Amino acid sequence: MKKLKVKAGDDEEDVHLDSTQTFPPNTLPAPICLPSMNMDTIATEFTNFYYQTFDSNRSQLGSLYRPNSMLTFEGQPFQGNDAIVEKLASLPFQKVVHQVGTRDVQPTGADQSSLFVLVTGALVVDDGEHPMNFTQAFTLAPDGAGSFYVYNDCFRLSFG
Repeated sequence: MKKLKVKAGDDEEDVHLDSTQTFPPNTLPAPICLPSMNMDTIATEFTNFYYQTFDSNRSQLGSLYRPNSMLTFEGQPFQGNDAIVEKLASLPFQKVVHQVGTRDVQPTGADQSSLFVLVTGALVVDDGEHPMNFTQAFTLAPDGAGSFYVYNDCFRLSFG
């Protein structure tokens, strides 16, 4: 039996979790989520900052990642902020412009304190005439004092 403290506003409650406990369909307990957290605002501000920085100077994205962060770029894995920035900085184009089409966000993690952000859109490289569609998924993990870092980042161009 595990004990978990849950705090929402000024209320704090002990929740006991039994790892052997099962729940009948449609009776799962409600997820634990911080009510003051505006997920949509966080996702929007993060993606706006991420793509503006990527498009202007992608070597400056290192502060968003940590040593335990992981990027999968077109199926190739990279771990740690140094390896991730090295990969992003080595991409074979000089200029890129991301146009976000959709952005979805959900709480994730055992305590629902992380955010899963799914982005679709188009990007134009080196002033090309044909935008390429992309999909990118981020897991944003809490990094103290209300800030987040990129724990997982998966990027794919979408063809067809």
